[in-house]
Amino acid sequence: WKDGQAYDLTSLLGSSDWQLYSATGIDDDGTIVGFGSYKGEYAAFRMTPQAVPEPASMLALGLGAVALLRRRAR
Repeated sequence: WKDGQAYDLTSLLGSSDWQLYSATGIDDDGTIVGFGSYKGEYAAFRMTPQAVPEPASMLALGLGAVALLRRRAR
């Protein structure tokens, strides 16, 4: 659940080898635990969210790097 909308956790995984059956807990950091199957075998899982930089932040970092390189070239 995010921003008033439910999400299928399986769609958030990078690997298609997982099939999630149930989420049993979530903590304040967004880590989700539950049960599913991995390559056909029943297993427990823990999904830990990874921070993804915003495009504006990446643009600012890129511009800063260009400015530093340009200043060094002088």
